[in-house]
Amino acid sequence: MRAKILFLTDRAAYREDLRLAQAALSELAVAFSQSFSMREQVVDSSGALPDLAALAREHDTIILAGGQDFISQAAMNMGAFAAGAEINRQAVAPDLSRLKTGPAPALNLVWPLSDSPANITKTAVLACSMAKAAGRLAYINNGQGGNWADAMNQAAMYAALPAPRALSLDEALWGLLHAGETVPVLAAPPIEAAMLRHLLTYLGGSENIQHLSFYAEGRQFQAVTPAANRQSLPFFSLLYACALTVKQALQLEREGDCLLTAVSNVLASGWRTREFGEGEKAIPRDEALDLVAQQVRLAGELYEHLG
Repeated sequence: MRAKILFLTDRAAYREDLRLAQAALSELAVAFSQSFSMREQVVDSSGALPDLAALAREHDTIILAGGQDFISQAAMNMGAFAAGAEINRQAVAPDLSRLKTGPAPALNLVWPLSDSPANITKTAVLACSMAKAAGRLAYINNGQGGNWADAMNQAAMYAALPAPRALSLDEALWGLLHAGETVPVLAAPPIEAAMLRHLLTYLGGSENIQHLSFYAEGRQFQAVTPAANRQSLPFFSLLYACALTVKQALQLEREGDCLLTAVSNVLASGWRTREFGEGEKAIPRDEALDLVAQQVRLAGELYEHLG
């Protein structure tokens, strides 16, 4: 497959981070005989966005990198109606949790980019499609208008799912933090989703492996933001975003799973880049990239041999 991937950012300082991600994708392409054409583009410092609809047509996928406002605006300009995050789903590094015992609550969280009825309806359909495998779905209804109940129940009916649970924010937090409940997919309004995402990410210590997904009609984009008080993009977040881009946007499931596994294996082995702090197994990013690349190359050799 020949795929064109654009890395779009709002800061030239992120270019070095993005080129590490491109190096990982290049290793993956060589290992599995694919062809990825990659470049990065920096948005003008005036803040004026380029014609993102045209850019989306010119490339097979776009990975966004930068501040939250830039990412949200860029995603909406590309037609995105919802965003999502797999919060604390990577159980490969339980030592990152800030809780005294056990990992932090994990869930797939999805939210509309605005409270418009159209976006709520599309988000409900998206949440139900995500819940098909797990069969369990809940949503937060903040009681401040909107058509959440109708949209969620109708989408669940068409998806042949049980009626989703309607929760207040208090009920969702209590279930996640005190009752140990797991909700495979939780849909929420934007404000409530932001509160949950930031709280659960902090408890799980997963800010350096977290990324966002944005959903448009027939397309999906991955995005990475810098952690608080950091001047660079989190290395492992970038690699996870690249892996899901390959798997979902480019529909190269084997290659995407390979990169996901390689990144998770490095984390599970205890290796950390410096954004995690100074520790016994803290290494520079280029060394972490080499550890990932070694596994990718080995997987490619095994695939070629077995194939």
